[in-house]
Amino acid sequence: MPLIVLTGYPSSGKTTRCKQIEKYFQDLNKKVHVVAESDVLLQQNIDKNPLSFDSKKQKEVRGILKSNVIRLLGSDIVILDASNNIKGFRYELYCASKCHKTTQCTIECDISQENAWELNDSRISDKYTREAFDLLCGMYEAPIYNNRWDSPLITIQLSDELPGEQIKDALFNRQAPPPNQSTQNVPLCSSTYLSDLDKVTKDVINAILSLQSFGVHGDNIQLTDFNVELPKLDDKIDSRKLAHLKRQFISYNKLNPIADTPENVAKSFVQFINSSIYDIK
Repeated sequence: MPLIVLTGYPSSGKTTRCKQIEKYFQDLNKKVHVVAESDVLLQQNIDKNPLSFDSKKQKEVRGILKSNVIRLLGSDIVILDASNNIKGFRYELYCASKCHKTTQCTIECDISQENAWELNDSRISDKYTREAFDLLCGMYEAPIYNNRWDSPLITIQLSDELPGEQIKDALFNRQAPPPNQSTQNVPLCSSTYLSDLDKVTKDVINAILSLQSFGVHGDNIQLTDFNVELPKLDDKIDSRKLAHLKRQFISYNKLNPIADTPENVAKSFVQFINSSIYDIK
């Protein structure tokens, strides 16, 4: 099912529009999943102001968001409520949609930088500092109508009513772009990539099950063999769920190979487990 990518300046009303879109489609008896950047920051205990100055951490957050979106693509409507200010990231989401043979549209909350700052400054809490706000505005790469990864592009002014019919038409009354070689036949990183992927993911699962067998529960459990940690370890994780996530992870990575070092594979798989079990509403 379709993907809706929200974008705009910080404090431009993306979350408000997200809630309106969610309600609009729920009223049409359609199931909607929201992947929200604010939820990820809360779960990862990340302050959005320092994050604005940390490009490495921003990339990690985008990786979590993308993983969460991909896990849900093909089932129901997915709304990505995040800044999505980097055009390269929006292109990655477009490729993921093509791979899953589903439609996608971009919704820009079109507001001036001055008005966005006024909205931010009027908040009681969870504000951007002036320095962080100005930096993020300067980094913003606005969507363009003739970019295929931004199209169809729906621009909404602050005072506009939600154009629900236009959004519905963009998602359901057109054909999804067909997958091509770039989204279907990604070469594997090495001749042993799949076998290495299977081995590392199996080792991660065994490490988690071993901790459970010793009665280890709680937050921030370290998997010492892989130098990664789970945010929680509880009854939500069982062998059947882990096996299912392993199959999903391997299927995705056949088309989107990650760096084939055991540590990177383990980190990506644990991140996938964390987001799949804990990070999705």
